[in-house]
Amino acid sequence: SGLSFSTLWNAVDSDVRAPFQVNGAAALTVSNKLSCVVKLSALTPGTTYTFSLAATNSDGESSYSTLSLAMNEIPSSGSVVVHPSKGFALDTAFAYNALNWVDEDLPLVYRFGKVPVNRDGSLDTSMATPFGDSRPSAALSGVTLSAGSNHTNYTVGCFAEVIDSLGSVGYAQTTIRVLIKPLSVGALRNISEAKALAALELNDADAAKQILGATLDSMSSVITENPLSGRRRQLLAEDSG
Repeated sequence: SGLSFSTLWNAVDSDVRAPFQVNGAAALTVSNKLSCVVKLSALTPGTTYTFSLAATNSDGESSYSTLSLAMNEIPSSGSVVVHPSKGFALDTAFAYNALNWVDEDLPLVYRFGKVPVNRDGSLDTSMATPFGDSRPSAALSGVTLSAGSNHTNYTVGCFAEVIDSLGSVGYAQTTIRVLIKPLSVGALRNISEAKALAALELNDADAAKQILGATLDSMSSVITENPLSGRRRQLLAEDSG
């Protein structure tokens, strides 16, 4: 090691068994190093950790020192609400609201988006798609969403990320229903063009992307599923009532 003494890094009374990282792998302790790497992602938010460094020379004499590391708590106690709870692709303007979030490290910023829904009704958070960058407002209105799948009763997942000034992220999700409004390709094109031009005139690139995505999904549905089956027509008619 090149040292005239040995060293040992250790975590004192830690709730994480192997908080250190050595050569890319988790480690319980770190030996014969003057510095160490702690894997912060393995530590528990809101918990204070104590790490000790002990040094022992060739005569068996030893000394040690400790340091404390307080992990930031993530924003908590909040939720995300989307209104209305049911609407139509390319037709309904949805509004996201992040409510009642608590954190000491202000200011908070917010990021909203959508989440795919699996056939069993669970949300595939690994494929979450944000609507652009984070923003200081806890509300986002005028959102255009693609229709959900008929396999999931037209359910669409929605999420909010709440980020404090130290970068810790709180997360909440909910579901709504977004149905297909039976339209011809021409009608879809006209609606899409009008909405996209309005968004671009406001320099709202995120809204334009939402409209483009909803348009492509709606076009795909028209091409692959038209004419609608009797059962599908009945379902859409019932939901639009």
